[in-house]
Amino acid sequence: MNKFEQLREKYPFLSHVSYSGKEYIGIIQNFDKHCLSIYDIEKLKTTEEKQIFLEMGDAWWNESNRLIPINIFLKKDFQA
Repeated sequence: MNKFEQLREKYPFLSHVSYSGKEYIGIIQNFDKHCLSIYDIEKLKTTEEKQIFLEMGDAWWNESNRLIPINIFLKKDFQA
């Protein structure tokens, strides 16, 4: 089992995207047939920021219908 598969078991809301030779792991905000927006966990600077991101992702995954983007569902909490 690779690293992403291990993460995905614990955090089912994470997605793995490969684009232009780079790989991204995060939460997809929005997508259509032309564009995909992802909140890339690697852009966060500290372990604490990453942990908060994962906690918010967990809340969104378990408390929403998952049709509402995370930034809209969590509003101000997600902007901070």
